[in-house]
Amino acid sequence: MNDERIQCLGYVNDISLNPRHWFQFADDAAIKSAHNEDNQLLCNAFSKWSSWADLYIRVNKCHTFGIKKFGTKAVQYKPTLKISGQQVPPIEDGESFMYLEWKKACTILIHKKGDTNTPSNFQPITLETIPLKVFTSCLRNAMYSFLTVNNFIEHNIQKGFTPNMSGTLEHTAQMANIINKARIKQRSLVITLLDLKNAFGEVHHNLITSVLDYHHISEHVKLIIESLYTDFKTSIITFEFRTPFIPVRRGVLQGDCLSPLLFNMCFNTFIQHIKTDKYRQFGFSLQFLNPIHWFQFADDAAVISSQESENQHLLNRFSIWCQWSNMIIRVDKCSTFGIKKALTKSIQYLPKLLINKQLIPKINIGEAFQYLGRYFSFNMSDEHHKSELISLVEELMADIDSKPLHPKNKILLYSRYLLSKLSWHFTVSSVSKTWVTENIDSKVNSYIPLKTSPNKAINDLWKATSNSKNIQYDVYNSTKQVLKDFRSGQEDKLHTQLTCQGSFFTNITKFSLSQLTKIWSACQSNLPKNIFNFTVRYINNSLPTRQNLARWGLSPTSDCSRCLAPETLLHVVAGCQSYLERFTWRHDSVLNFLATSLQTVSGSHLYVDLPGYNSPSIITGDTYRPDLLLSTSTGTLYIVELTVGFESNPQ
Repeated sequence: MNDERIQCLGYVNDISLNPRHWFQFADDAAIKSAHNEDNQLLCNAFSKWSSWADLYIRVNKCHTFGIKKFGTKAVQYKPTLKISGQQVPPIEDGESFMYLEWKKACTILIHKKGDTNTPSNFQPITLETIPLKVFTSCLRNAMYSFLTVNNFIEHNIQKGFTPNMSGTLEHTAQMANIINKARIKQRSLVITLLDLKNAFGEVHHNLITSVLDYHHISEHVKLIIESLYTDFKTSIITFEFRTPFIPVRRGVLQGDCLSPLLFNMCFNTFIQHIKTDKYRQFGFSLQFLNPIHWFQFADDAAVISSQESENQHLLNRFSIWCQWSNMIIRVDKCSTFGIKKALTKSIQYLPKLLINKQLIPKINIGEAFQYLGRYFSFNMSDEHHKSELISLVEELMADIDSKPLHPKNKILLYSRYLLSKLSWHFTVSSVSKTWVTENIDSKVNSYIPLKTSPNKAINDLWKATSNSKNIQYDVYNSTKQVLKDFRSGQEDKLHTQLTCQGSFFTNITKFSLSQLTKIWSACQSNLPKNIFNFTVRYINNSLPTRQNLARWGLSPTSDCSRCLAPETLLHVVAGCQSYLERFTWRHDSVLNFLATSLQTVSGSHLYVDLPGYNSPSIITGDTYRPDLLLSTSTGTLYIVELTVGFESNPQ
């Protein structure tokens, strides 16, 4: 396809006279030419190559699109092209097209909270192809710029998915200020938190079309988005199974670059309605003529007003919009909070508000509610954040402490995981440094004791950081001591835990190991160069397994091509479930060679665990049956048990 005779059939779109005739991404191909006949020649060339390569072209999944000059303007038409004698389906007039493989994705489930057996406690995240993510990112940026320049989308109420805006902190800080002002200045306040059922998944595709029209999105962009959501399919993947591809007939895709903007545009139809002065007057005024009546972050909404009747009016408007957009309000997950003046002070009370004729649950007196990760209460205390911090630290530190990890790795978990879990509480609340020192540090110190270490470097590090940091001490003086203890532990396992083999390993270590080392060293030095190099690389674990190739940057994956498990040296030698028959053949071939060689020993009796030979279980029984037994005329019994050089599971 790089031949100049082929390239000249392409479409020239710049002054360099460099025609572009072919686009390829993996197995997705697109042919581009200026004339119908040129495109047909390229199709014929591809068809011939496919026949030679024994590949099958699914003509019914191909399609063709054409533009030609008609008078003084360009119009779309249907090119007539054939592949392998079959007509290529044309794109209908006015329709758009998109690579079919782009419209396939995988969905993973991320646990949020609660029972793991309940599907609603998981967040579905869609993983798309890289070309589609790049394409939708460019499309999102262009659409967002258009909406922002023309002031078609609102940013003061809706803070979610908005670039260069810390919307969570803005909303939580404003809500805290409103509650404090209402309590201190003895003013009435009603706050209602709203919850939508599966908000992203309930967006109907016909709603997206209406919303695009509402925001004056151009026709060709509309067609592209409609094409993307038409026949889009996804497969749900878990650790245990993978579903067939399921068509997505409703909802925007969480994980798609364009979906957050589409969701915001859907909600923007309601926000544009309530931001008018007719509804803003129902809000709570912090400043003169600037009332705040609604907070929105993605699908998390909070309705704020000075009176119950005003809050109810806003709830009624929201209920009507939800009916129009086919959104479902989960009234049992909503809540309402109230402050009012009683005699000479402010008190918390229980507002009575309805949605769809259902009473909204109330925040009980003295209790707090949570919005965007921050707790709010009548007194605006941080007690809920403090109790959650303490329980979180105890839970995570106990979990880290129970892991069979080196102290260095536990420190890494503490610094990189635990602190990240705590950081949000410190961001949104006003927990003091003194409280952290008195409560959090003591919890951490109970799991990471700071004592004197025999390691001088650790002592110096502790002295330098003891005022502010928690450092795990090391019980070893050197790395050699660590290896020595580990080796002795393994020997103890062989001697004591594996009782039936204990005496065997003890005698081997005591009497034969030094002699065997000399024999194997001599044998290895006499090997041919290629086999000698193989044995050395085998011992050093530097053979080109998939895991090593991935570590060296020479392979995109470390998984076995047969069973998709990590391809380590142990996996290659004796661990791949797909090659069990080959492992058995290798074992039996070596054993058969030894048996054939030992048959020539005169006056001996040979027992081999192979067909055609007497079984060693005649002497040892089935439980401790070795691979080979040789009984000589002198009364000596030789035992042979074949294994592999990477054996890690002696039994």
